[in-house]
Parts: sequence; structure tokens; C-alpha cells
Amino acid sequence: MWYNFRVKVFVSGRIHDQQNIQKAFDALRKDGHEIVFDWTIYGNLKPYDKNPTRSSKFAEEVMLAV
Repeated sequence: MWYNFRVKVFVSGRIHDQQNIQKAFDALRKDGHEIVFDWTIYGNLKPYDKNPTRSSKFAEEVMLAV
């Protein structure tokens, strides 16, 4: 029996694999699922000490999303 349900999803991965991560987002959204946080919009934040404001905002948003 097939169940039709929607879930909230957090997709993790490496920033250098952003293209495949976006494909995963697209496939999940197409099936009606919700991506709780699209972290790929932040790009590469490393080194964190050189991007303290963006890194801090990123951390806060991840915590609120999950």
C-alpha cells in the first residue's frame, strides 16, 4: 500500500556539491515536501572567523529551522 504524505526535510551536504543538493531540493519539493532551511544560499562561509556576521546569522537560522 502506498501512502501519500508530506514531510519537512533538512538536507545536508557539502557546499562544493551545491548543484546536486539543489537537485535534491527540487525533487523533494516536486513531491510536495517542505525544505525547512536552504543553507546553500549562504555559500561558503569558511573560514568562519573571516565571516563572523554571516556565520552567526547562519547558525541562528539553522537552529530555528530544526
